[in-house]
Amino acid sequence: MQALRRIVRTTAWRLRALWLYMAARAFPQPTPAWWQRYPRRASRHPRPPAEGDRPQLADGTLVRLTGRPGRQRRVLQSTWHWHRHEYVYIVETSARASFKPYWFVDQLSVEAEEGSRRPDANGGHEHHA
Repeated sequence: MQALRRIVRTTAWRLRALWLYMAARAFPQPTPAWWQRYPRRASRHPRPPAEGDRPQLADGTLVRLTGRPGRQRRVLQSTWHWHRHEYVYIVETSARASFKPYWFVDQLSVEAEEGSRRPDANGGHEHHA
């Protein structure tokens, strides 16, 4: 009788585990919103940029959004984020002109700097004197 109870109990637990596994596969959790994909930082008081604070990306830099890497975009402008104490970058999007979405440098992958796309003034050939 004890052996039969043990078999029924373990079989019930196995069936429950299998059911939970199948339910998790059938109904996956939604992906987090874009702002939850990046580490949170402690709340900070606003402050202006310090003397040494400079944007990491220049205007015109070609980037891809890490959440949507299918399209290459250009950095239009960099602006100081007063609460995160770092620069944010306004990037080309299909949003209407009055809306200027911005991203942090951790949300962007750099494709090419603006200056690296242009050929040299002498056509890319070295000129020896």
